[in-house]
Amino acid sequence: ILEGENLLTKRNISHNAIFGSISSISVDFGVPVLMTKDEMETADLLKVIATREQKKDNKVVAVRGEKPQMSLKERQQYLIEGLPNVSAVLAKRLLTYFGSVRGISNASEEELMQVAGVGKGIATEIIKVLNSDYFE
Repeated sequence: ILEGENLLTKRNISHNAIFGSISSISVDFGVPVLMTKDEMETADLLKVIATREQKKDNKVVAVRGEKPQMSLKERQQYLIEGLPNVSAVLAKRLLTYFGSVRGISNASEEELMQVAGVGKGIATEIIKVLNSDYFE
């Protein structure tokens, strides 16, 4: 992916050299070359590519991607970090306070708010995610 609008105008390289490089990558190596104007467009493009790739074989689109090898403690933290507005620091605080993932999932909104960094908004969102029915 070539990112940026000024590929040809803001560089001290001839157009032929740039086009030659792009052509070589595409034709000689069989690698598609895609252009985007900025970081946001690149992120959007990568999301579309990933979605198409996973749907091609009727795969479910993975929200988190490949799961890395982790210890039990790391898995617990990873799971809690998936809750709304929960950073690594807050996940550790929640796990320390409640002792387990189940302890967090069984906590009331008021109990969650006893943890430093968890206000009403975050507590409400956590409860909503943990207790709402799943609909496809």
